[in-house]
Amino acid sequence: MLPPPRSLQSWTQWAVALCFPPSCPGCREPIAHYPQSASGEDASLCPVCLKTLFRLWTPLCKICSHPTLGQEIYCSTCVRHRPLFDRAFSAFVYVGIVQQMLHRYKYRNDRVAGKTLEQWMAKSSQSLEINWWEYEAVVPVPLHPKRLRERGFNQSVRLILTIPNLTQSQLQLHWLQRVKATQHQYTLNYQERQQNLRRAFQVHEKAKHLIRGKRVLLVDDVLTSGATAEACAYHLLQAGAKKVDVLTLCRAVL
Repeated sequence: MLPPPRSLQSWTQWAVALCFPPSCPGCREPIAHYPQSASGEDASLCPVCLKTLFRLWTPLCKICSHPTLGQEIYCSTCVRHRPLFDRAFSAFVYVGIVQQMLHRYKYRNDRVAGKTLEQWMAKSSQSLEINWWEYEAVVPVPLHPKRLRERGFNQSVRLILTIPNLTQSQLQLHWLQRVKATQHQYTLNYQERQQNLRRAFQVHEKAKHLIRGKRVLLVDDVLTSGATAEACAYHLLQAGAKKVDVLTLCRAVL
């Protein structure tokens, strides 16, 4: 049982927590502590789920933020093939509880998992070395209209809207369009992903004259092979963007 609070203000919270104990957004098991008793992105997770939450560790590749060995500046993948985007930022490793919650969020519309991931995006975006003032436009990776109707939301848009640093003028939610209905990327290897994304995106006709010379931050939920980010960056750069950086909540680590 939860210990009684010491202040009068906490009695209501204590009573609610006693009758309706908070649950872990990862496994949905009750958590025997106050929701306000911890701080940081991992505050709401139970100890079991917390063990599978991993932040990206340094040193990181200066391009894609993949962990590198020793004092290497770039990872081996970026040495072999430099991406079209300039820099990718991310906070968590796409594994364990982050991966599970993201799948529930995207494919089952689990709002408990989604709300937690959105909160993590908002908080972690403050700790990343991002010069928010640098970007004239922040653009989400779009969904195809058919996929958007099926899912009911674009998780990349929701993640963008949680970031507290952004101004209204930076939000450009419709500059990119997904014009080809592709199969889910997670079932494909890198070459298949590239083929899957051929001619999948385009810049909105009304945005073409606005993009030229702009520094763009592309936002998505996860960076895996980088094929989606590169496909989007290609079209933004072709339309005249000065540079494209990428921000994701998490990224895969080889």
